[in-house]
Amino acid sequence: MKSPININAESIKQLFVNFLVPIVALGLTGALIFFVILPSVKALPGLKKQLEDKTMLEQQLNTKVGDLNKLVNFKTVVDENSSLVSNALTSEALVPQLLTQVDQIAQDSGLKVDKLSYSFTDPSKAPVTDAEAAVKPAFSTVNVNLGVLGNVNQLITFLSNIENAARLVDVTSFRYTLNDKSDVTALDMTIILKSPYVFVESNAVTDDPITLNISDKKFTSLMDRIKLLKFYQISVTKDFGDQVQESTESTSSVH
Repeated sequence: MKSPININAESIKQLFVNFLVPIVALGLTGALIFFVILPSVKALPGLKKQLEDKTMLEQQLNTKVGDLNKLVNFKTVVDENSSLVSNALTSEALVPQLLTQVDQIAQDSGLKVDKLSYSFTDPSKAPVTDAEAAVKPAFSTVNVNLGVLGNVNQLITFLSNIENAARLVDVTSFRYTLNDKSDVTALDMTIILKSPYVFVESNAVTDDPITLNISDKKFTSLMDRIKLLKFYQISVTKDFGDQVQESTESTSSVH
């Protein structure tokens, strides 16, 4: 007769505990590697890129703060330059002022004004290609049709005075005929002018750099050139100022 097997329960329990702890520890280690370490390693390049972007943004903002401080320190100069540019390229049509200036320049040049009319050009209604839209700013323009009586020398003086006037006015074309009614040699001239204007809507964006450098040679050269132009002190009450009205066809005339 076989003797009964003596099972030591305490030994089995101790053996089980000795194997369970390493297995649990190994499982936790595997879970830590799979759920924590591996995702961190995979995310490392992205984190490096974010760090580089943040560092670059910090440098950019520091540069912007320096530029802003410079503009604040030279506020008087900035305000003066802004006023000069606004007079050269207005943000509104200011038709009465423009017509009065053209009339004054014509008379100062010795020309006799017998016709003055205007119309508008809206670039948003003109068909343009994508390439043109990419390189051409969306300027609206006031088109002026000027009819004058005078001679060639007076015409040359007028063109020179227009060129040196502070408000930007371009001569698109002109045509002339001999005036038979005049006792002296005179020409009936029609001069087509256009003056651009644009309203710039400024939206402050924190990340955008400041591209204006008031100490840049190109900028200072431009401002020096503008300062040499003649600024006309225009009163809208002069002569036809109160009579300027826009017709239903977006074209008005003053005689």
